[in-house]
Amino acid sequence: KEILMRMGRRTRAEEFDCGACGYSTCREKAQAVFEGMAEEEMCWPNLRKKAERKGDMIFLNSRNIIVLLDKNNLITQLNPKAEKAFDITNEEAVGKHISILGLSEEDYIYSIKNKKDLLNKKMHLKDYGIIVMQNTIYIEGDELFVSMQDITEEEKNKEELAKLKMHTVSI
Repeated sequence: KEILMRMGRRTRAEEFDCGACGYSTCREKAQAVFEGMAEEEMCWPNLRKKAERKGDMIFLNSRNIIVLLDKNNLITQLNPKAEKAFDITNEEAVGKHISILGLSEEDYIYSIKNKKDLLNKKMHLKDYGIIVMQNTIYIEGDELFVSMQDITEEEKNKEELAKLKMHTVSI
């Protein structure tokens, strides 16, 4: 029972008995762990949950603007950085067309149609006063993961350096 608890199986209803670990039941697996024949961690449903939690943490805490789209270019999710950049909440955006954010859908249509990623596209989002480097990643099932890295400061620095060089040349 202690091993089942550590494996996240507190009640009989939480015992999947999926067989993915090579044992017919969770109880059989717990017995094998007790006998030193198996590892607690080798449970596919638990590993999947752990990966999903880590994925959620990355999504929520990313320094990049992230927008998830379905095959019709409808927003399925925004991360907090996107909410801030576009001044809209996830709840307000979900189910709305990507154009609500002032973004053109051309790249997204191309990516879905051809099942291809589009990487490192520099975009000036004038409505928001930012410059981003956009990556559009195609996900099986006709979904898109759009990640935008804010490069506004770097671009301003490049512009200032170019002005300084031109000034130096003119002197």
